[in-house]
Amino acid sequence: MVPVFRAGAALLAGILMALLAGQGTSGARLPDPADLAARAESTRATIVRTRLRERRLALSINSFQRRITKLGARGAVLERRLQTLRTRYAARAAALATTRRTLRRQRRRTARLRSRLGQVRDLLAVRLVAEYKADPPDLVSVVIGSDGFAGLLERREFLRRLQRSDQELIRQVRRAQTEAGTAIAALKPLQDRQQTAARRVRQQAETVQAARNDVALIELQIAAARDTRRRSLALAKVSRRRQERHLVALQREQRRVRAILAKSARQAPASASAAPTTTAGGALQMPVSGPLTSPFGPRWGRLHAGIDIAAPGGTPIRAAEASRVATAGWMGGYGLYTCIQHTASKATCYAHQSRLGTRTGATVRRGEIMGYVGNTGNSFGDHLHFEVRINGQPVNPLAYL
Repeated sequence: MVPVFRAGAALLAGILMALLAGQGTSGARLPDPADLAARAESTRATIVRTRLRERRLALSINSFQRRITKLGARGAVLERRLQTLRTRYAARAAALATTRRTLRRQRRRTARLRSRLGQVRDLLAVRLVAEYKADPPDLVSVVIGSDGFAGLLERREFLRRLQRSDQELIRQVRRAQTEAGTAIAALKPLQDRQQTAARRVRQQAETVQAARNDVALIELQIAAARDTRRRSLALAKVSRRRQERHLVALQREQRRVRAILAKSARQAPASASAAPTTTAGGALQMPVSGPLTSPFGPRWGRLHAGIDIAAPGGTPIRAAEASRVATAGWMGGYGLYTCIQHTASKATCYAHQSRLGTRTGATVRRGEIMGYVGNTGNSFGDHLHFEVRINGQPVNPLAYL
């Protein structure tokens, strides 16, 4: 069970009831101490939950920041790899361009040599045709046409050199053409290999670029999530500070009300505060009929501040004694909860109700229905949790029934 009142809260509530009934020295209506205590406890719980949420958000932000740092490092590695591949691709492309230029030059040279060879062949063909059509010179004509024996030899040698020159020209042109063809044959596979290498490097660069883009996108998404949590953390801190200021105000109001009630208690007649704490034979009426399922005392490592009485859900709960209702409403682990302040020192409380049958400030008679058995709050089945408090401290209800 979660205690609702602090020590002395029931006493303050009883004195407050007297003031509200016109027994105090002042006619001003004071806040309900039990309500102030409940609001303070609720505010503290809210602050604790907010602090836990702040911690979770801070841990989440730190986790996102670590992931962003790792992604940044990964992106830097990919960027360096991409730059290396781009440099390598530029070198491959430059080498390929050089090979292509050389290949074009060799092809142009081959074309020129082929054209030159054709011209030489055409020239020789013309010469052969002319010699074929001309009358073949006989020995007498050659001898007569020569200036002596030396001239004859010189003319014959000239014809031989002319023939050798034509043949040498043909050989040179053919050799150059063969060399150009060999160069082209060697350059073509080189060009193909360079094209393949350049294509492979470009594909690698595209793959690395895609990976770099993916890393950048993930980094942006995580940064957006981190920034969202940062905004949530800032709002949570603002809310917590507001709740802390509210708690300070509640505590200040509690101190003010305690001071007023303490002064009124000192001024009240002695008989008003001397109500008996026990009654021979029991003074309180059993609020509901049923078996006792859990007694007063230590339970699960803490004090079970009342007794649990099993009863079907919806069974009427009757006031153990007549007096004014100090509080009636939802009270955390108690669920729907009602407390009746019988004297300045004694109160009875009824928890886990399914439905309330009274309200704060109302007056109930002994045995009057003031609620119904239920299973609200921290409960594991329909039952009534019944407490008796003396000066705000829980005591064994069986001593008063």
